[in-house]
Amino acid sequence: MSRTAQFISDALRPPSRLPLAQWAEANVRLDHTSYVQGRLSLEFYPQLRAFLKHADNQRMKRLTVMKAAQTAATTGMMIALLNRIAENPVAAMWVTANAEKAKEYVNRRLFPALLDCPAVRALAPADWTWRLVQFATMDLMIRGAVSKQEMTSDPVGLMVCDERREWQIPVELVRQRMKTFGNAQEISIGTAGVVNDSLHSDWRDGSQGFIHFTCPKCAHSQPFRFGKKKTALFPEARDIGGVVWPDDERTRNADGSWKLEATVNPDGTRLGDGVRCLAEYQCEKCGEKLPQSARLPLLKTAVDVHRNGKMVEQFPSLHWNFMVMPGDAMDFGAGAVTFLTAMAALKASGNQEPLRYFVTDDCGEPWEMLASKIEASDIMARMGNYCVGEKFKAEAGESFTLMTVDRQKGHLIYVIRQWLKG
Repeated sequence: MSRTAQFISDALRPPSRLPLAQWAEANVRLDHTSYVQGRLSLEFYPQLRAFLKHADNQRMKRLTVMKAAQTAATTGMMIALLNRIAENPVAAMWVTANAEKAKEYVNRRLFPALLDCPAVRALAPADWTWRLVQFATMDLMIRGAVSKQEMTSDPVGLMVCDERREWQIPVELVRQRMKTFGNAQEISIGTAGVVNDSLHSDWRDGSQGFIHFTCPKCAHSQPFRFGKKKTALFPEARDIGGVVWPDDERTRNADGSWKLEATVNPDGTRLGDGVRCLAEYQCEKCGEKLPQSARLPLLKTAVDVHRNGKMVEQFPSLHWNFMVMPGDAMDFGAGAVTFLTAMAALKASGNQEPLRYFVTDDCGEPWEMLASKIEASDIMARMGNYCVGEKFKAEAGESFTLMTVDRQKGHLIYVIRQWLKG
């Protein structure tokens, strides 16, 4: 068949009727740069199954995902893009945090994925740049979200917004590019940031979907949720449920500190102790404790459940945390260790950053400052035995001195203070 005849044949070929998830498993192969490698299988990835289901809906206008870091969200976006190129082409733009990240992502992940998908490789041009790929069916533009000038471009029917937390421009500026297309779609994904930021607001305005599993004992449907206290996404506290671990000699050292990892004997054998080994997931209704080994069966049958059902079709929004990933690095015990380490840093020096990263990058929830929750006793407990004008002790750590001045009409009022982290 001549190239002309092949082009006409491809142009007249009707789009695949396979659901997007099935199309992906039949057509997509991912390399070593992706968490999911080789021939794609979604069996143990409930978040990708949910994401692709909503991305496949032609009535969808905006799909928003607020999630934990390194949980295969970019893989889902790539699959959706590959499918549009091969089956339902439209001018598209992929926007990430900045030009450097955009170029790195394109060269390391996007281009290899394009070439590893036969349905897309046949449509790819002989030459391309990292900013523009002109397929036989559509144009794909890649941009960094750093300036208004970067967004000056032709209209697009598909806008893929990646790494929303890192953007330096408002997302509304990007959405201006979508006005020409009546059926334009936006896929917006980012690791959680702070409460009420742009991504959190978009998620809250959508369907507010969570990945739910069903307790094998009482059949109660519930989201993967780490703790019991109320948070920005879970406004009601609960008495039981979430990741739990025993508090006894198996998980405590002699000085009372947490024993995070298992004890290793001189001969190299490991004892079944330590928080990492003993952490489990407790059902929030019946209290049944599910061991680490139960996680894969839970993931296999998990589904998305939405608080705001009216928004599911046109404005679906999804949330997921580290527990939706099947690997050992993100199991119940790993989350417990990260949390306890962060709490130890907060107690020792007042450093909130490890806890913040646990909340946003592991739990996928927006961060809310703790300042309003600190008791007076917490502040007074840090008070040292110092005289006026005396400097911090050398062993306290690196410090710096700052003068602040209030200029009045005929005089100055100044205060000199020494500052120390924590």
